Amino acid sequence: MRDRRRPKTIPPDHANYFALDVEGRGETWWRVPFPIFIAPLLQAHADAVLRDQSSLERAMETMMVAGAAIGLCWCDPERELHAGKREHGSDLIGYGEAVLDELHDDGWTAAQVGEVAPAIIKRITAAAATANSEVQARVGFSRARRAEAH
Repeated sequence: MRDRRRPKTIPPDHANYFALDVEGRGETWWRVPFPIFIAPLLQAHADAVLRDQSSLERAMETMMVAGAAIGLCWCDPERELHAGKREHGSDLIGYGEAVLDELHDDGWTAAQVGEVAPAIIKRITAAAATANSEVQARVGFSRARRAEAH
């Protein structure tokens, strides 16, 4: 983790930005990513939770997905993550691992990650549902109408 060259401005009252009060850290800022980035994350989360594996393997994979969620939504005004999503491509587990390593180096505890991750996943799940309903409402908006036979 490194200091930002210039502090990030958080837009006031913007629906995609939200604060979480984290025990031992105070107010932390997060941003809901564009919906196309949410779907793979939610799929990875579902896979980790539902996959038939030992509880330890499931817990580890779930934590890596939590790390990816934290990384995708990270929006600290003063500090930025060094771990880059682009470097990991579609490997959300690898990205999540890199984010968790970085958080650990910065002093985040497992309890703090466990506090933040469910709140973030709940928030992005709601955003994905809203985006999906908006898409469904617009499906067919440009479809040509058939002429009625007389």
